[in-house]
Amino acid sequence: LLGGTPAATGDSGRLELASGIVDPAHPLAARRVVNWVWAQHFGRGIADPVGDLGLRGPLPSHPELLDDLARRFIDEGKWSLRWLHREILASRAWRQSATVAAEAVAADPDNRLVARFERRRIGWEAWRDALLAAGGLLDGGTRGGRGIDPLAREAMHRRTLYTRLDRQDVPGILRVFDVANPDAATHQRSLTSVPQQSLAALNAPLVVAAARAAAARAGREAGADDDRRIDALWRACLSRAPDAEERAEARAFLGAAGGPGDFGPWEQLAQALLASAEFQFVD
Repeated sequence: LLGGTPAATGDSGRLELASGIVDPAHPLAARRVVNWVWAQHFGRGIADPVGDLGLRGPLPSHPELLDDLARRFIDEGKWSLRWLHREILASRAWRQSATVAAEAVAADPDNRLVARFERRRIGWEAWRDALLAAGGLLDGGTRGGRGIDPLAREAMHRRTLYTRLDRQDVPGILRVFDVANPDAATHQRSLTSVPQQSLAALNAPLVVAAARAAAARAGREAGADDDRRIDALWRACLSRAPDAEERAEARAFLGAAGGPGDFGPWEQLAQALLASAEFQFVD
């Protein structure tokens, strides 16, 4: 990293090491950052697995792309992760549909060449934040502070980024949604789709509380008019308006649904949207 130059003997050498890691002449660090961020958005890295970017691992699927992003990450982005996220999310590759075309499957069966977007479940942190945002509970302006219990009612305004995790007592719902074992170094989380996740979306107190909040938010924003309230609920949960068929089904559901007074038809409809594949998957 230091190009054969001995480190200064008068101090620890940590500063020289840090400077060598981010030296533009040694792009390994930039390549690793780019590869990790790419894997976060696409489910796999340009060089996969992301934890073995070197001679022992497989060759990158798009080496020129990896080098181009790494170089521009340094020169144009000035090591800004925000710049890198925007560059990837604005690309045609990321904005592709997950719809499977026969010719694309024939040419790229494993999707290593990114012929289509791969549908995948959002991670635990994004899922919890999305639940709280749908209910209008999330306070994105509060930053820093002490770690939180992500399942505590008094912490429902804080982003999941600030989770405090007890290694000896990891909540079961975190394991269900593939949060990595905190006792081991994990390069990339596993992504599963199992029945326990659907059961959690129907029964977890976090989801029930978010459904109540989303239903109440729709009522505040739209008033007593059912059609406007349905629109507000769809916008809060799915960021779009319902189509004609969905609107008709929502009206029929509201007319037929029963339940306890504190979790009536509107809360049940909100929970159905929060438990839907459209809410839980990126495609």
